[in-house]
Parts: sequence; C-alpha cells; structure tokens
Amino acid sequence: MHELDDIVTLERVCKTCGKIGVFKIPRIRYIAWLNIAWLKGAYVQDVVPELSADAREFLISSVCGECFDKTFPNGYWGDE
Repeated sequence: MHELDDIVTLERVCKTCGKIGVFKIPRIRYIAWLNIAWLKGAYVQDVVPELSADAREFLISSVCGECFDKTFPNGYWGDE
C-alpha cells in the first residue's frame, strides 16, 4: 500500500451554525499537520494542499466557509 492510500477521516462541527464537515486526508499528511503545522508553525496549505481553502479553514478554526464569509464579507484582510 502506498503511504497516501492510508486515509484518515476527520469530522468538524461548525461552532457558528452547527454544520458538520467531513474531510478525508492521507494519514501521513494528517500526522505531518499535527507535528509540523501545529507544533512548529507551518502553514496548513503547505501540509495538505489538496484541500480547498474553505476545508482547511474549517479544519483549523471549526468555522465553515459560509459562516466565515458572513463574518468576513470582504475577506479576512478586507481586501476582496
């Protein structure tokens, strides 16, 4: 089996609206995310680039894309 074939299923509940998000990522990337992104400050988009920006945000903040867009209608930095 290839290391990217071993999949982890992660579930998050949006802390704003209660929507449930289910994400499947390779276990090796999940371990890297835990060890590198959280502990050493790497960016999640560098560790799991196959996920969309909304999915990555949901994973790290437990806020779904719709709620994020309602909270920040002009983008996070106000530049959209």
